[in-house]
Amino acid sequence: MSKYLIESGGNYYTIEQGVVSDIGTTLNAQLFADYGLDDIPDWEDYESLTAPSVLCWNDTEEKTMLATVQGVPEPQIVYSQNIDMSHSTITGVDSVDITSDDYTLFAVSFDDGLNWWNYVNDQWVLLNTDTAGQTRESIENISTSAWGQKATTGQIKFRFVLADENAYVHRIQINFTN
Repeated sequence: MSKYLIESGGNYYTIEQGVVSDIGTTLNAQLFADYGLDDIPDWEDYESLTAPSVLCWNDTEEKTMLATVQGVPEPQIVYSQNIDMSHSTITGVDSVDITSDDYTLFAVSFDDGLNWWNYVNDQWVLLNTDTAGQTRESIENISTSAWGQKATTGQIKFRFVLADENAYVHRIQINFTN
Protein backbone atom coordinates (compact mmCIF):
# COMPACT_ATOMS: atom_id res chain seq x y z
CA MET A 1 0.00 0.00 0.00
CA SER A 2 1.34 3.45 -0.93
CA LYS A 3 1.39 6.49 1.38
CA TYR A 4 2.18 10.05 0.32
CA LEU A 5 3.75 13.04 2.06
CA ILE A 6 4.84 16.46 0.81
CA GLU A 7 8.35 17.89 1.26
CA SER A 8 9.22 21.57 1.01
CA GLY A 9 12.34 23.33 2.28
CA GLY A 10 13.45 20.34 4.39
CA ASN A 11 10.11 20.05 6.22
CA TYR A 12 7.48 17.38 5.70
CA TYR A 13 3.77 18.01 5.40
CA THR A 14 0.48 16.16 5.25
CA ILE A 15 -3.02 17.42 4.50
CA GLU A 16 -5.57 17.23 7.30
CA GLN A 17 -9.14 18.31 6.58
CA GLY A 18 -7.99 20.22 3.49
CA VAL A 19 -5.24 22.12 5.37
CA VAL A 20 -1.48 21.66 4.91
CA SER A 21 0.04 20.60 8.26
CA ASP A 22 3.76 20.63 9.15
CA ILE A 23 4.73 17.22 10.58
CA GLY A 24 8.45 17.72 11.19
CA THR A 25 11.90 17.44 9.66
CA THR A 26 12.77 13.76 10.19
CA LEU A 27 11.69 11.44 7.41
CA ASN A 28 11.16 7.80 8.34
CA ALA A 29 8.69 4.94 7.84
CA GLN A 30 6.76 5.90 10.98
CA LEU A 31 6.08 9.39 9.60
CA PHE A 32 4.49 7.80 6.52
CA ALA A 33 2.55 5.34 8.72
CA ASP A 34 1.23 8.07 11.04
CA TYR A 35 0.62 10.91 8.56
CA GLY A 36 0.80 9.47 5.04
CA LEU A 37 -2.05 10.18 2.65
CA ASP A 38 -3.73 7.28 0.85
CA ASP A 39 -3.98 9.22 -2.42
CA ILE A 40 -1.65 11.62 -4.21
CA PRO A 41 -2.81 15.09 -3.13
CA ASP A 42 -4.09 17.53 -5.71
CA TRP A 43 -1.74 20.43 -6.58
CA GLU A 44 -4.23 22.94 -5.19
CA ASP A 45 -3.86 21.30 -1.77
CA TYR A 46 -0.18 22.27 -1.41
CA GLU A 47 0.54 24.98 -4.00
CA SER A 48 1.24 27.50 -1.22
CA LEU A 49 4.51 25.67 -0.37
CA THR A 50 7.82 26.66 -1.96
CA ALA A 51 9.14 24.11 -4.52
CA PRO A 52 7.17 21.18 -3.06
CA SER A 53 7.77 17.50 -3.86
CA VAL A 54 5.36 14.63 -3.35
CA LEU A 55 7.05 11.65 -1.68
CA CYS A 56 5.76 8.09 -1.91
CA TRP A 57 6.30 5.18 0.52
CA ASN A 58 5.39 1.75 -0.77
CA ASP A 59 5.81 -1.19 1.59
CA THR A 60 4.95 -3.89 -0.94
CA GLU A 61 7.40 -5.87 -3.06
CA GLU A 62 6.04 -4.50 -6.30
CA LYS A 63 6.93 -0.84 -6.71
CA THR A 64 4.63 0.89 -9.16
CA MET A 65 3.56 4.48 -9.55
CA LEU A 66 1.41 6.30 -12.02
CA ALA A 67 2.98 9.51 -13.29
CA THR A 68 1.92 12.12 -15.78
CA VAL A 69 4.73 13.60 -17.85
CA GLN A 70 4.31 16.99 -19.44
CA GLY A 71 6.70 18.12 -22.15
CA VAL A 72 8.57 21.37 -22.09
CA PRO A 73 8.93 23.01 -25.50
CA GLU A 74 12.38 23.82 -26.81
CA PRO A 75 13.27 27.51 -26.49
CA GLN A 76 12.71 29.57 -29.61
CA ILE A 77 15.76 31.54 -30.77
CA VAL A 78 15.11 34.73 -32.71
CA TYR A 79 17.61 37.11 -34.34
CA SER A 80 17.26 40.79 -35.10
CA GLN A 81 18.52 42.17 -38.35
CA ASN A 82 22.12 43.34 -38.42
CA ILE A 83 22.04 47.08 -37.70
CA ASP A 84 24.59 49.14 -39.59
CA MET A 85 26.07 51.81 -37.30
CA SER A 86 28.57 53.12 -39.84
CA HIS A 87 26.40 56.16 -40.61
CA SER A 88 28.54 59.24 -40.21
CA THR A 89 26.42 60.75 -37.41
CA ILE A 90 26.42 57.63 -35.19
CA THR A 91 29.38 57.49 -32.82
CA GLY A 92 28.28 54.59 -30.58
CA VAL A 93 25.56 53.13 -28.40
CA ASP A 94 24.25 55.16 -25.48
CA SER A 95 21.74 52.62 -24.17
CA VAL A 96 19.20 49.99 -25.17
CA ASP A 97 15.53 49.90 -24.18
CA ILE A 98 13.63 46.62 -24.47
CA THR A 99 9.96 45.80 -24.10
CA SER A 100 9.75 42.10 -23.22
CA ASP A 101 8.88 39.67 -20.47
CA ASP A 102 11.39 39.23 -17.63
CA TYR A 103 12.50 35.71 -18.62
CA THR A 104 13.61 36.14 -22.23
CA LEU A 105 17.40 35.99 -22.54
CA PHE A 106 19.36 38.36 -24.77
CA ALA A 107 22.81 38.29 -26.37
CA VAL A 108 24.59 40.83 -28.57
CA SER A 109 26.77 40.34 -31.65
CA PHE A 110 29.09 42.89 -33.18
CA ASP A 111 30.06 40.70 -36.17
CA ASP A 112 26.70 39.76 -37.79
CA GLY A 113 26.11 36.80 -35.46
CA LEU A 114 29.48 35.08 -35.71
CA ASN A 115 30.10 35.64 -31.96
CA TRP A 116 27.59 36.39 -29.19
CA TRP A 117 28.38 38.40 -26.07
CA ASN A 118 26.94 39.35 -22.67
CA TYR A 119 28.17 42.04 -20.32
CA VAL A 120 28.78 40.44 -16.91
CA ASN A 121 30.70 41.78 -13.89
CA ASP A 122 31.97 44.82 -15.80
CA GLN A 123 33.32 42.88 -18.77
CA TRP A 124 32.13 41.44 -22.06
CA VAL A 125 31.92 37.63 -21.95
CA LEU A 126 31.88 35.46 -25.09
CA LEU A 127 28.96 32.99 -24.97
CA ASN A 128 29.43 29.39 -26.02
CA THR A 129 25.84 28.13 -26.32
CA ASP A 130 22.92 29.17 -28.50
CA THR A 131 20.54 29.51 -25.57
CA ALA A 132 22.76 31.52 -23.21
CA GLY A 133 21.97 35.14 -22.52
CA GLN A 134 21.05 37.75 -19.97
CA THR A 135 17.83 39.41 -18.96
CA ARG A 136 16.27 42.53 -20.41
CA GLU A 137 17.17 44.44 -17.26
CA SER A 138 20.84 43.42 -17.55
CA ILE A 139 21.03 44.58 -21.17
CA GLU A 140 19.31 47.87 -20.31
CA ASN A 141 21.82 48.48 -17.51
CA ILE A 142 24.89 48.30 -19.76
CA SER A 143 26.60 51.70 -19.60
CA THR A 144 27.56 53.87 -22.57
CA SER A 145 31.25 53.29 -21.85
CA ALA A 146 30.72 49.51 -21.77
CA TRP A 147 28.95 49.65 -25.13
CA GLY A 148 31.92 51.67 -26.38
CA GLN A 149 34.26 48.76 -25.62
CA LYS A 150 32.55 46.50 -28.18
CA ALA A 151 30.33 48.56 -30.45
CA THR A 152 33.26 49.68 -32.61
CA THR A 153 32.71 47.35 -35.59
CA GLY A 154 29.98 49.44 -37.15
CA GLN A 155 27.33 46.78 -36.63
CA ILE A 156 25.16 45.34 -33.88
CA LYS A 157 22.70 42.45 -33.81
CA PHE A 158 20.55 40.94 -31.05
CA ARG A 159 19.62 37.34 -30.33
CA PHE A 160 16.85 36.53 -27.94
CA VAL A 161 15.76 33.21 -26.50
CA LEU A 162 12.04 32.83 -25.85
CA ALA A 163 11.82 30.19 -23.11
CA ASP A 164 8.12 29.29 -23.28
CA GLU A 165 4.77 30.12 -24.86
CA ASN A 166 4.35 33.19 -22.62
CA ALA A 167 7.65 34.80 -23.63
CA TYR A 168 7.60 37.88 -25.84
CA VAL A 169 9.70 40.71 -27.21
CA HIS A 170 7.79 43.68 -28.57
CA ARG A 171 10.61 46.17 -29.10
CA ILE A 172 14.37 46.61 -28.93
CA GLN A 173 15.32 50.27 -29.20
CA ILE A 174 18.97 51.25 -29.56
CA ASN A 175 19.72 54.80 -28.44
CA PHE A 176 22.78 55.90 -30.39
CA THR A 177 25.31 58.56 -29.49
CA ASN A 178 26.16 61.11 -32.14
